[in-house]
Amino acid sequence: MKKTTYLCSLLFILLLTFPLSFLHSQNPSPNVIVIIADDMGWSQVSTGLTNLNNPSDFYETPTLETLATEGIAFPHAYVNGANCAPTRAAILSGQYASRPTNNIFAVDNLNRGGNSTLLIGPPNGLPSGIDEIPASAITLAETMKTAGYTTVHLGKYHVGENESTNVSNNAATDQGFDVNYGGGTKGNPGNYFATQSGGNWTFHSNIGSELDVYADPYTLAESMSLAGDSSLEGTAKHVTDAMADAAIDFMNANTSNPFFMHFSNYAIHGPFNQANARPDLYAKYDAKTPSTMGHNNKGQAAIAEGMDQTIGRLIDYLKTTADPRNVGHMLSENTLVYFISDNGGAISTDDNGPLRGMKGDLYEGGIRSVSLVWSEASWLANKGTVNNTPILAFDLYPTLVEAAGGTLPVGYDIDGESQWQMLTNGTSMTRTGLFWHFPGYIRDQKPVSVIRKGDYKLIHNYEAASYELYDLINDISETTNLLSGSPDAGILEIGNNMSIDLRNHLIDTSAPLPTYRSGGGTVPLPYIITTAPPVNSIVGCQAVSGYEAYWDFDTASDANDASGNNHNPNPINGTLSYDTVDFEEGDQSVVFDGTVNIQYSLGAFMTAATSTRSIVAWVKPTSLTGIQNILDEGGRLVGIGMRLNGSNLESIVRETETTSSLLSFPFPNDGDWHHVALVYDGGSTSHKLYIDGVEVALDSSAPSSIEIHTGLGGIAGKISGTDSFNNNTTSNFIGKMDAFALYNGTLTATEVEDSACSMVLSIADESDKIYTLSPNPFKDYVTIHLNDVPKDVSVKIYNLLGELVFSKHFIKNRKINIPVQNFSKGLYLLNMNIDNHIISKKILKE
Repeated sequence: MKKTTYLCSLLFILLLTFPLSFLHSQNPSPNVIVIIADDMGWSQVSTGLTNLNNPSDFYETPTLETLATEGIAFPHAYVNGANCAPTRAAILSGQYASRPTNNIFAVDNLNRGGNSTLLIGPPNGLPSGIDEIPASAITLAETMKTAGYTTVHLGKYHVGENESTNVSNNAATDQGFDVNYGGGTKGNPGNYFATQSGGNWTFHSNIGSELDVYADPYTLAESMSLAGDSSLEGTAKHVTDAMADAAIDFMNANTSNPFFMHFSNYAIHGPFNQANARPDLYAKYDAKTPSTMGHNNKGQAAIAEGMDQTIGRLIDYLKTTADPRNVGHMLSENTLVYFISDNGGAISTDDNGPLRGMKGDLYEGGIRSVSLVWSEASWLANKGTVNNTPILAFDLYPTLVEAAGGTLPVGYDIDGESQWQMLTNGTSMTRTGLFWHFPGYIRDQKPVSVIRKGDYKLIHNYEAASYELYDLINDISETTNLLSGSPDAGILEIGNNMSIDLRNHLIDTSAPLPTYRSGGGTVPLPYIITTAPPVNSIVGCQAVSGYEAYWDFDTASDANDASGNNHNPNPINGTLSYDTVDFEEGDQSVVFDGTVNIQYSLGAFMTAATSTRSIVAWVKPTSLTGIQNILDEGGRLVGIGMRLNGSNLESIVRETETTSSLLSFPFPNDGDWHHVALVYDGGSTSHKLYIDGVEVALDSSAPSSIEIHTGLGGIAGKISGTDSFNNNTTSNFIGKMDAFALYNGTLTATEVEDSACSMVLSIADESDKIYTLSPNPFKDYVTIHLNDVPKDVSVKIYNLLGELVFSKHFIKNRKINIPVQNFSKGLYLLNMNIDNHIISKKILKE
């Protein structure tokens, strides 16, 4: 008796002191409903909580308003792709598109810009080219099943086949879903309404036949419930309403296990004309006062409200249905509802205002998502709040697996980050950057990679190798590129740190890159962002005086001769563009896309017999592939020229068709600006080639003079016929040029150095003869290997702000190890004085 009393007392004390968290953990695993809206713009909802107070004045979504008010709204939520399939693939795979078990960057393919684009995108989707995930992907549904969940997909699938035509073994039921209602490879419903054929009501063939059981016309009860009157009775069923019917039947039939429901709407994707909108809802918007925001598509507004009404039916069911696994509670008390839109609005940028861009764009309007979380469960913390954490759609995978008490698959990359601790106890997420990679063309979007980090967003454009940096907190419409003009050191440091993070991400995920249509080379990764100083702020970056022609490509002159000697284009073959961010002199550089070159007025100086000539220019080739003419005057009989031939810089002084002086030297393959120069002095039979102010090649037996050469002259391509290199194939330059000058005389070595800003940047000549440096980019150490034993070496390292961060003197050291573990990530300038030979090199801390 005493023993029994003691045990009872002990049990009572234990119950009083037992952690409440343990009791909470004994609740049944939560049900999960993920609801996806198709093509819903950021401001196409009537709540302002999900869009920083930019609600629509036309679309009405009262259920989403309620859920945002009662749950948690995420105005800084993003999706992984700017159109349908990439986002869905990322959610189901939990991965960036660069992973081989995803590989969906776009709908259809990455080359939807035609056959004349500068670049070619890599393969997309399956080897067959279909935009579907492979059967080898371990989907969210499969992982939820291992956690004991019953799983169902409803509606648009888009990243796998329907079971009836399952040629790739990747139908929804092959990828972890127990039941599939209507999902297949098609991206739109074809027709939102069921039609009758042979006495049977069915939905369009784009929709899987599993939903046909719900295709019968509306009953009176359904009409009264949905429209509030009998107007829908006997009319064709809308697929959005049929999906709700199927979802409720599924929940009624599956009561033993927790369920994972993937409720993927076709709404509000096109077609969205009157014929595809429920008539009662269309009539409402037809009579409504027009929008002041450009939200005037009545059909889409009706489809959107119909979807909202369907979501309301699901919420009502959760609130009014007893939880069979948790007696005394309703399903709403242990069900997580997660709503997202899959990309920006598709009709116009107004759908996403004030964001810039729309569906297909990697500007905010294409990738910000209407997102919220709702539940009446006690475990959902901070209900009724707005959470400004930047999140990504594929976070759903680890979030829901953690919520289910499941285990992520071993040996399978999960790139999303779980939000579960943030949702249940307010813990901040640890991720520092969000990434996007789009290596192709769709709509107006060209190949880019993007990072958002903190308040800032950096875009790297692969065609022009240029950058855009935006402050999303103070410039949500992305109107001001902070890298334009002459940004201060702080902005440049922000941009470079983000560029390094972006580069590392692309390397870590083995991201496929586009290639050049001409030559087939791969575009370089994002690297160091460089901007020119203000006009005339550094004389050395301008060509030294005395030129006969000077094409500075600045705003005041564009492609005209700034020397005043009127050596102007005659004509420009194609359309030039300019870069006001990335240049070496003045206020802009000229961008050649491989289809443009400039023929200049010949003038006497470019055709007359001569024994002296100097040519200097800043060039930034996009890649080192194929032949790319920098300048050519004359032709195969007599002439002077400079070009890139693969990875080599070449110059030529041609005396006759069979006699010439040709120089060649490896060009730095770092994707950066470099100064090039050709100096010809017939009096000393000297022909010299310079890179970055350093003589890299010399011919002391050059022609003493060259005769009249009447071939066409110009830059960035073979102008016509056969050029001075005796090449008659297309040889257009791809990349940027700046500060291009021609001289009748011979520049001295000092003048060439002055034109090159007096900075020698790790040219191959110096590497071969004096030193090698590795690794670069670096992490913990930089090692300098000197090819000969020096007497004296001084090493200094400066950061972007010009501050000296390392300085040391070395005596007779052939191998120098520099510890850099404590350096912050970013760009640095390494300056070495090796036996009075000064060399400077850009180095990068990852």
